[in-house]
Amino acid sequence: MPKPRQPAVTMERLLDAVRAYVAAHHPRRLAVRLRIDLDDGERIQTPVPDVSAGEEDVFVPTAFQCGILDALDGRALRTDALGAEVGDRGRLFRRPGGLPELREQGLVDNHPRLGYYRPDAPPPPLADTSEPDVT
Repeated sequence: MPKPRQPAVTMERLLDAVRAYVAAHHPRRLAVRLRIDLDDGERIQTPVPDVSAGEEDVFVPTAFQCGILDALDGRALRTDALGAEVGDRGRLFRRPGGLPELREQGLVDNHPRLGYYRPDAPPPPLADTSEPDVT
């Protein structure tokens, strides 16, 4: 009896998975080229994107940074609480891969009393104001 075929994976989903893995494990800018050898001997190679020297690097958060962003979705957390939420307080301030990069990219900000939060998804006390209250 023939084996049932696995669901087809689109090339876009496969490339997204490869890019996410490379971004999480190799934070430096790398060119990713993927070659797939099919059972019938056919080979598929992905094109290497044309990157001009003048283009800015696109920031791709690491898996740990994605965990930070998820933890801060709609709420503010102080350092200890955020560290507990993501499971490793010590990694929060490491470069690269922690809060400093997220703050440089404008993805995370800090309120003196409430803690770290996402400006694009602020907690309710900050949802009505555009600037943090520093008084």
